[in-house]
Amino acid sequence: MEQHHHTTSPRAASDAETIDFRQLFEAMPGLFLVLAPDLRVLDASNAYLEVSRVERADLVGRELFDVFTDANPANPLPTGVANLRASFRRVVNDRVPDEMQLQRFDIVNPDGTFEERYWRALNTPVLAANGAVRYIIHRVEDVTSDAKVQANQSATRRELESSRHQEAVVTVELEAQAVEIGVVYQELKKHSLHLQAEVERQVGEIKSGIQHRARLLVERRLLAGERDTLWNLSTDLLSVTGLDGYFKRVNPAFYKVLGWSEADLTASPFIDFIHPDDVAATESDVAKLGEGRVIKFESRFRTRLGDYRWLAWQTTPSEDLFYSVARDVTEQKAAEAELKRERELNARIVANAPAGIAYLNCDLVFEWVNPMYADLVGVPVERLLGQSIYEGLGEETKARIEPYCRKVLTGEAHYGVAFPFNVTADPGHLGYWDFTFQPIADDDGEVYAVLILCTDVSARVEREQHQLSRVNALEEAERLKDQFLGILSHELRTPINAIMGFGSILEDELAGPLNAVQHKYIGKVITASDSLLALVSDLLDMSRMQAGSFTVRPHRTSLGVAIQEVLGTCAPVAEAKQITLHADVPADLPALMADQVRVTQVLSNMVGNALKFTQAGGQVEVRARAVAGSLRVEVEDNGPGIDSSAHGALFEPFTQVDMSSTRRAGGVGLGLAICKSLILAHGGDIGVRSREGGGSTFWFTLPLGGLPP
Repeated sequence: MEQHHHTTSPRAASDAETIDFRQLFEAMPGLFLVLAPDLRVLDASNAYLEVSRVERADLVGRELFDVFTDANPANPLPTGVANLRASFRRVVNDRVPDEMQLQRFDIVNPDGTFEERYWRALNTPVLAANGAVRYIIHRVEDVTSDAKVQANQSATRRELESSRHQEAVVTVELEAQAVEIGVVYQELKKHSLHLQAEVERQVGEIKSGIQHRARLLVERRLLAGERDTLWNLSTDLLSVTGLDGYFKRVNPAFYKVLGWSEADLTASPFIDFIHPDDVAATESDVAKLGEGRVIKFESRFRTRLGDYRWLAWQTTPSEDLFYSVARDVTEQKAAEAELKRERELNARIVANAPAGIAYLNCDLVFEWVNPMYADLVGVPVERLLGQSIYEGLGEETKARIEPYCRKVLTGEAHYGVAFPFNVTADPGHLGYWDFTFQPIADDDGEVYAVLILCTDVSARVEREQHQLSRVNALEEAERLKDQFLGILSHELRTPINAIMGFGSILEDELAGPLNAVQHKYIGKVITASDSLLALVSDLLDMSRMQAGSFTVRPHRTSLGVAIQEVLGTCAPVAEAKQITLHADVPADLPALMADQVRVTQVLSNMVGNALKFTQAGGQVEVRARAVAGSLRVEVEDNGPGIDSSAHGALFEPFTQVDMSSTRRAGGVGLGLAICKSLILAHGGDIGVRSREGGGSTFWFTLPLGGLPP
């Protein structure tokens, strides 16, 4: 774990490329715990969780000895917890690492039984800026195999002591026999001095030979026992190789790790098992053994299944043999390769990101920037690194950037808002930038760095401003158009009313008698004036609707009565075109709150359109029904119909199905647009069902509950 202080350059620039230090820590092959001073577990390496057989969720956040206890009843000396607590106290009090000797601390198996395990531990403090202990790194090493070897050695020594005791007994017995022989010697001495000397010599040889053989026997047993125990229990791959390059002997770990038996390996040269790409380097390393040097090297070794495992070798020469220890580092190599790939990928992503990225310490000094950031601010990377943000970008930037930087140092992120920003490196260019300031905090929430993301959005802002100008211009043109239509409609009504008034005076012969031809012409003038007045009224209504000054005045209304009035008004037109005009309205149709004048206007427009576009001999039907809290009215004709592609534009202003210069029906295309506005003002809906050649049905609904608030 790193210590984070508010000082200049707390991290090297290259460290910023590492995105997730926690993931790296957890993936480390060693057995590590990170503890708080109160012995709460803050994190653990995956290797530690695997060996201790504890899930991360069951360990992190808990006090260490709530999880691990000296609970094995078979342990005669349960001192592991007490010794470890004492070590942690020494670390906290003395603030120096504390190395523990061999400790027994048994592991609980999934079935609830205990497995005897031995450990060595190194407890190291991580100090805060004030010198207090901030974390404790607890590194342990499983030395069960070594402990058992030591136990076997102790047993062998006990056996040696027993043998020495037996030797003493034998010596005593021999001494007793020597005494007896001495007696015999004394008896024989008087017979022959030569015989006495011979007996003494033989007794000495026998005694010395027995002692020597006893010592050799004990030593051989001790050495053989230690050697075989280490050889068989070692998890490392142990081998003896001759000068001819053939294995002479391998330990069982070769079979456990690689699948090869001793017979398989001793049948072929060592180099035959090495990956072809590693042969040259391996032969070069092995050649150094001739110089009497201990060598270390790594190579890929073929398994019985045909794949390869990375082995780290240490080989020692001895006369005509080589003694080697190898360790399987395949997972470590894979992890290193994956980490390298991730770092390279992250570096490429960051270096080629379409945004400027900068990493600042708490003093707002650049520790790392990507090329895009340097390009955006117009300052070379080497000139930014080690400089404060104000030195790098110019004091003119202080007023714009400092508030965000100071704010983010409190832990509050700021996400991009485009604003004008002038970089000193290019004084003539005032661009628009999008800045994001993101705090980077440790596990305690203390901010130790600031990450800045920025993009030059000048082109986008310019486009938006241009579009906004166009929208404003279009809105102004629309306003002027509506104003013009309102004024035009209002001003046209006066001369039209005058024409209609004087036309009526002439038609009624109040100014003198008229002949038949004059009556005919005056009738056409009045009819054309009525049509023109209707068009002007539509223009005025549309102008008011678009200006927002249009209102409806609801009162209790009978829709059936309104339908009958419209049918009565339109009956002459239907008769003239020989069109059957029919109403299907129930007598019990409920009344509703609506503006009857405006509803009648909608009905008149729909029925008038149906009559206008229906050919002679056709029929038009008006239906009304109460449906789900609304009154629904439909006007159906059997005219030419409307193509479905034209339905969407029917209710837009100044739109007609036939917009050609040869169209048969007149009008400016405001009727349905006005109908839509009137129905929506009542809180209803309006639409059409039609297909070309199949007639049309225009419909609208009005809520029975009255107008919307």
